[in-house]
Amino acid sequence: MPLPIKSAISYPKTIISATYVWSGNFLGDDDMYVMNYAEREEIPVELPGAEKATMRWLIDRRTGAKTYAMRWFNIKAGGIIPEHHHPEEHEIYVLNGQAKLLGDMAGRVAKKDDVVFIPSEAPHGYDNREGTEDFTFICVIPLLDKR
Repeated sequence: MPLPIKSAISYPKTIISATYVWSGNFLGDDDMYVMNYAEREEIPVELPGAEKATMRWLIDRRTGAKTYAMRWFNIKAGGIIPEHHHPEEHEIYVLNGQAKLLGDMAGRVAKKDDVVFIPSEAPHGYDNREGTEDFTFICVIPLLDKR
């Protein structure tokens, strides 16, 4: 059961899933929670040229985070997130597979259990077009003020 959006009023709920039972208020400024990543909506990566790539916003402002967001990415074999850049730095932990890195790290490969740091505005991307398995990773980014 996905969490309600932060703009909703916080109220007591009991959540039951395959892994836990929890009672309490969701989405308050100091609330803690546990949930399975698959309870977050999997959405396509909306970047021109992206193929066979999806993501899930695991933790962000809508769920009470104030400083960082945690995202889950999956690039299927044959897929790519093309080179791009933006103000957010990335802290990445590779969960599965391997992919060629693009941009400033072209020629390098990231594989299961590797960590990757991408500085702010550094060109980067992930190429799994020659891969035989999914390339899956956790990506943490700062929540920048985008006024």
